[in-house]
Amino acid sequence: MSSTHVFSTISIFISLISFTFLPSVAQAETAADDNGIGTDQATQLLADYNEWNVVTFGDADLKAESEGAVAVGGTLTFNGTNTTLHSGNDADGVSLLAQNLDLPHSDGTLQAMNGAIRIGNTSNVDALNKDSNGASVQVKVVKKGASYDSNPSIYGANDRDADAVSSPDLFAKLFKQNKAITLANSIDKAADDEALGVAASVEISGNNATIRLTKGRCNYWNVSSAQLAELDEIKFEGDTPSADTETYLIVSIDGEHVVFDTRLCGNRDPGAMLWVASDATSVDQTGDSLDGSVLAPQAHLNKTNANIQGTIVVASGKFAGSEQHHFPFRMPSPRLPENPAPEEPTTPEDPSKPDKPTTPEEPTTPEEPNKPEEPETPTAPDQPSPEEPDAPDNPTPNEPETPDSPTPDTPKTPEPEEPTNPEAPQPIEPKTPKRVKKLASTGANTAITAALFACLAAAGIAGLLARAKAHLQ
Repeated sequence: MSSTHVFSTISIFISLISFTFLPSVAQAETAADDNGIGTDQATQLLADYNEWNVVTFGDADLKAESEGAVAVGGTLTFNGTNTTLHSGNDADGVSLLAQNLDLPHSDGTLQAMNGAIRIGNTSNVDALNKDSNGASVQVKVVKKGASYDSNPSIYGANDRDADAVSSPDLFAKLFKQNKAITLANSIDKAADDEALGVAASVEISGNNATIRLTKGRCNYWNVSSAQLAELDEIKFEGDTPSADTETYLIVSIDGEHVVFDTRLCGNRDPGAMLWVASDATSVDQTGDSLDGSVLAPQAHLNKTNANIQGTIVVASGKFAGSEQHHFPFRMPSPRLPENPAPEEPTTPEDPSKPDKPTTPEEPTTPEEPNKPEEPETPTAPDQPSPEEPDAPDNPTPNEPETPDSPTPDTPKTPEPEEPTNPEAPQPIEPKTPKRVKKLASTGANTAITAALFACLAAAGIAGLLARAKAHLQ
């Protein structure tokens, strides 16, 4: 594969892949291991993990040999066995990295071959490079206060620098679980995008699957965890996975519980195969050897049988059975669809506090508006006092002689007029206000009274005159 082709394929995805060369920059730039990884490894899809056989973000229990470097982000326990730096014999590289060690629950000696030992938390261990005779020897990590010859222990076959063993922040600088989740999700999305690859031809008959690939392309196979668990055999025919022909197979597994209990048949290159289980929480490897790298960053791997031949990236794991062999996935990075998954959030800087606003002046209470003057109660108009009619002068008559008592004429009783039929009722005139009525009533009464007095006076005078006349006669 030419370097020109490799660099033309990485473009945007470089932003998703770190340029951290593990375990050492010098190695990545100059060394080429047994599997052909050379100066182009930083452009490969699993570039962060190329020089590691096993990476766990949490705890790991090692019982099977790893023919490649091991990095443990949690607590490491072991039972004998060994790890090795598979990318040459450069002692600057790291063969074993563990954040914590649990020696009381470990057994035997774990040998770190061809590389250095790095421990994040060394509070309960000692790193010694002198034996009981005081002679300079290879580094050995033992329980706190224990002798160089004690077990359980970790032995650095090519490491004499005891002071460099303590590396509190190294794992966190090299690996981030959220970044691995982002990568796995992006690969899952790419499996549905024909521009990034082609669908593998997969025929399933009973419990057997036959796979044929398109040469020179990235081939995707989407399969559920339930379907995969039912397969006894996966056979490759025609063009098979091969990094030399740039023919790759990515198997995208959908499901939380993944079981590898099958055998692989036919020609295949483990460095051209990748099993991705982005949503898996558990992965069991119980069948025959599994060829290809495993990317399941949220899963606990329980390996109980045979080998896994590839790079293994999981949340945690128990590594028993036979061995782990270092066959990193060599496909160049395609331009994967963006699928941002959680990056560790950075704490934002406190923004400079704005000037404290001045307290607004307390608004003055508005003056109570002057109440409008009460309108003067209109005085009732003076009641027009009807003028008293001038009483007629009451002439004082001469004392008349007493006349004979005349018989007064009997007054005629006036005949009542026949009442006329009332006319049709007229609309009622609006009521006259009481005040006007009262004035009108008062005036009318006064006039009637005056008229009566006048009549009476006239009748009296007439009567007196009639008597006087009769008397004179």
